[in-house]
Amino acid sequence: MSDYEHDWPELDEPIPDDLSTLGLDPSCVRWNTLAETNLAALEAAGEQQGLGGLPTGFVALDDMLQGLRPGQFVVVGGLTGAGKSVLLGDLFRTWMTLKIPSSLVTLEMTRDEVWLRQASAACSIDHKRLKGGQLDDSDWTKLARWVGDTDDAPSWVCDKPRMTLAEVDALVMTGVEQHGWQSVIVDYAQIVRHKAGTREREVAEIAVGLKEIGRKAKIPMVVGAQLNREANKRTGGVPKLSDMRESAALEHEADIAILVHRPDYDDPKSERKGEADFIVEKNRGGPKGTVTVAAQMHFQRFREFDVEELTACVSCYAPHPGQAGTKCGQCSRRR
Repeated sequence: MSDYEHDWPELDEPIPDDLSTLGLDPSCVRWNTLAETNLAALEAAGEQQGLGGLPTGFVALDDMLQGLRPGQFVVVGGLTGAGKSVLLGDLFRTWMTLKIPSSLVTLEMTRDEVWLRQASAACSIDHKRLKGGQLDDSDWTKLARWVGDTDDAPSWVCDKPRMTLAEVDALVMTGVEQHGWQSVIVDYAQIVRHKAGTREREVAEIAVGLKEIGRKAKIPMVVGAQLNREANKRTGGVPKLSDMRESAALEHEADIAILVHRPDYDDPKSERKGEADFIVEKNRGGPKGTVTVAAQMHFQRFREFDVEELTACVSCYAPHPGQAGTKCGQCSRRR
């Protein structure tokens, strides 16, 4: 017998896969149980055009991230007015269109402001005209069609101001258990209420808490984050992860960190007017990089250049360019 072998006594009963039956933490599972769940996830990813998680609505971004996966903590950072809430709204609208149960917790805007932004983006109606009710027959037709298309969308908006971390926790768990939410967006982290010794510690505990909520609920938790003005002091104004305002915990806790940068935001004379960069500064286990999109602020949206409208495949529910009620190319070829 070698030094690494041991004559273990035989057990009268087999070891259960779920150790919670022995009074241990239920998060501790036997290794062989992971194969079944992960193989099923890989098979599902193959059926959904190679994505292992929820689509973002941006093909190049999905290619880099491979979708947003359960338990991931995704931070979307940006300066005030640069477009972080616009990108969060784009994610929410993508899931709404694809009928993916989700919720937007907006701590800064009212539910009516959210609706107007979504209507402007979805219907390509100038946001300023829409807010003023200056609509023509074509606008009303587009609005009516969009309202009908989203009437059965399993999408929720919560606009309770000054929510505490505990209230966010209770809301998310209720939504997941009762309505099957598959993702939650919080806009934004630094205005979630939580008391701690210092402001830096408050934000740190908010970041850790939001991540824990997502892991407990087994959904992607997507959170907006305010950046400080350090980027303005750099040539080109390109933001960095270290620009997260009031705490480095958001940077450390993030599994994915996307920084929104609009070159013409601080420089109206920029040659890249009307463009925006999604800078993937952190992607745990995946590549980093930059995705450039069109910044259509008059419609309160970002858009891939020359992109076709996406609809949901009626068979596998994956996003694909085509008419509503049709199958994607992969499902059409499958007998």
